[in-house]
Amino acid sequence: MAGIDTVISNIKQSFEDSLWKNLNTTYYGKVFRNEVALGSGSSKIVAEIFDETTGDYKDVMFDDTKDALCFFDTGELITGLALGQQPLRTLRIVFVVNLEAVNGNFERDTESAYLSVLSVLRTQHNLEFEVESIQTGEAAYSGLNTDRLKQYNIQPYHTFAIVGKAKIFYNNC
Repeated sequence: MAGIDTVISNIKQSFEDSLWKNLNTTYYGKVFRNEVALGSGSSKIVAEIFDETTGDYKDVMFDDTKDALCFFDTGELITGLALGQQPLRTLRIVFVVNLEAVNGNFERDTESAYLSVLSVLRTQHNLEFEVESIQTGEAAYSGLNTDRLKQYNIQPYHTFAIVGKAKIFYNNC
């Protein structure tokens, strides 16, 4: 494993070890942006992972049986191709959380969910991931089709993405 995959694996492991440990959570890795055919020649883009148990791709954008789920959506290499530069790549860490479960109350306390995630990122991954923004609701699914996600941001669920730049370290290049 190298590059962005190493960064994602490290962050995913930290989430599994320290974020909402006593809840029903799933932290997926890097998703594929797959084009799915619709009727009449149209298509949509969805986030999927390869499910080794079924041998097929699985949509990971929403699951109301989970208290929290997360997936990693990568962008293009944005800088660092010249010799001596630090390679950077856009990384979106998308969360769908049940606020009642993760916060332990019935208030729509979105900030506590953000702070829980940011705390893990800042204390354990400050050197490899630079947070730039938080996007919420439909914007969190940037470029992905949300037609079937009517409840992606309705109480008690909240969708957000931590968007930033992953610092890529290549050894032996």
